[in-house]
Amino acid sequence: MTRSMSTTCPDRQRGFGIIAAIAILVILAGLGAFVVSISTTQSITFAQDIQGARAYQAARAGLELGISRWINSGNCTATGTTIDGFTVTITTIPTAGPPAFCQIDSLANIGGVPGTLGYVERQLRAVVE
Repeated sequence: MTRSMSTTCPDRQRGFGIIAAIAILVILAGLGAFVVSISTTQSITFAQDIQGARAYQAARAGLELGISRWINSGNCTATGTTIDGFTVTITTIPTAGPPAFCQIDSLANIGGVPGTLGYVERQLRAVVE
C-alpha cells in the first residue's frame, strides 16, 4: 500500500497552526503591555498636572499672606506655613527709603526631594509698595 500525495501534505503542515497561534499571542501580549504602559504614564502625568495646579494656588495663598502682612502692619519678615499639605516658604526682601518696598517670594512644594516622582514646586514673586 502506498500513500497518495493528498494524505502526505497535511502531515507536513502539522504544527503550523500552533506556531501561528503562539506568534499571535505574543503579539497581542506585547500590544497589551504597551497599552498598559501608556495608560499608566497618562495617569501619572494627569496627577502631576493636578498637583501643579494645587501648588500654584498654595504659592498664591502664601504670596497673599505676605502682601497682607505688609499692607496691614508694614511687617516684611520671612515666614513659613503649611497649606493643604504643601510647605509654603515666604521670603521677603525689604528696601529702605521712601517709598518703602518689599519683595515677597512664595515657594510652595510637596513630595519630598526635587527630581523625584511626585515632587511639585511653584514659586511666585510680588513687589509691594
